[in-house]
Amino acid sequence: APAFIRTLRRAGKDKSVAAVVLRVDSPGGDALASDLMWREIRELCKEKPVVASMSDVAASGGYYMAMGCSKIVAEPLTLTGSIGVVTGKFNLQKLYDRVGFNKETLSKGKFAELSVDNRPFTAEEDAY
Repeated sequence: APAFIRTLRRAGKDKSVAAVVLRVDSPGGDALASDLMWREIRELCKEKPVVASMSDVAASGGYYMAMGCSKIVAEPLTLTGSIGVVTGKFNLQKLYDRVGFNKETLSKGKFAELSVDNRPFTAEEDAY
């Protein structure tokens, strides 16, 4: 991500670059890296057009970065996937009760316990 971000910043400052075509061929990867690159794409869009050109695969983080662009074009057979917006979790509380395992969670933050495995989602977490 750092090298990609530096390249985008250079393109943004370079007066000889009228627009940027971002070729996306990625099944995704690290969420933080994808978000940092997406942010930099959005910043570059304020200066000049950025077009995402989707290749074979543009899923998860690759799709997310394309969403930051001014325009998107794709090949007829491009596999385009989600951004990881669907999740689920196991509720193991009954198993823990059965085997005598006691788990106590200390947390701070509105959704800090989103992935705890000893209770279902709250209504607010489920809506999130």
